[in-house]
Amino acid sequence: MRNALINRDNGRDLLFDYFPSNLKSAPIIVFCHGFKGYKDWGNWNEMGLYFQRKGFHFLKFNFSLNGGTIENPIDFPDLEAFAQNTYSQELNDLNDVINYVNGELSELNGCSFEKLFLIGHSRGGAIATLKTAEDDRVDKLVTMAAPANLEVRFENYNLEEWQSIGRVYIKNGRTKQMMPLNFAFYKDFLNNRERLDIPSRATSISIPTFILHANDDPVVSLENAEHLNSWIKDSRIYISAEGGHTFNMQHPSSEMPQTFLKILDVIQEFLDF
Repeated sequence: MRNALINRDNGRDLLFDYFPSNLKSAPIIVFCHGFKGYKDWGNWNEMGLYFQRKGFHFLKFNFSLNGGTIENPIDFPDLEAFAQNTYSQELNDLNDVINYVNGELSELNGCSFEKLFLIGHSRGGAIATLKTAEDDRVDKLVTMAAPANLEVRFENYNLEEWQSIGRVYIKNGRTKQMMPLNFAFYKDFLNNRERLDIPSRATSISIPTFILHANDDPVVSLENAEHLNSWIKDSRIYISAEGGHTFNMQHPSSEMPQTFLKILDVIQEFLDF
């Protein structure tokens, strides 16, 4: 199933791709993309095919306010939607995806998903971590280049100016778009600080967790992975010698980088353990 829909009452349907396992009773992986990302970026499709070949069910989706549309999920044709996004919205999106997996998707193909695993890249890894802390339906967690603290990300902004103007703009280096963020994004964090506090929430996670990071990540420093590994009880860490923030993936991509393929191999070993 490619570009299928999870219908929602709020009018923000969720677009997803589903790679079914040839095993009816098998774990399902739900993948969360990162900031300025989407489900079809880079080698995410190849990742779905990889885990499908390994016997897993695999689902990846677009967060509802990531800037894509149902008609055009690639890049960011809806910048006004992007401006309205919040961390809470992404957590609610992920909750609805998990509900769908355990309900309609399971009934649709007669599958019994033995376990549910979350994988998240960058901000998607932070969202997956927070969701794991509040939802006992998650059986294993994998983070890739994930930040360990969302509050410190706001240090990159002039909050007084942001509040005065009402939005800030972030340049997308690849598409050259100036991508807006409403000040409501920060207010949502303040209003939901306890739910969104990774340092405290991570300490409540007791399921097996795998934290992956590249030593030369210029976007989210390696110490973020080290912090997550120290807070989560049953965690292990894998540090790639190189690969940057995307483990050498680029978009558009014509081939699988060896660095990223190694990442998939060690994730598969962890999930099979």
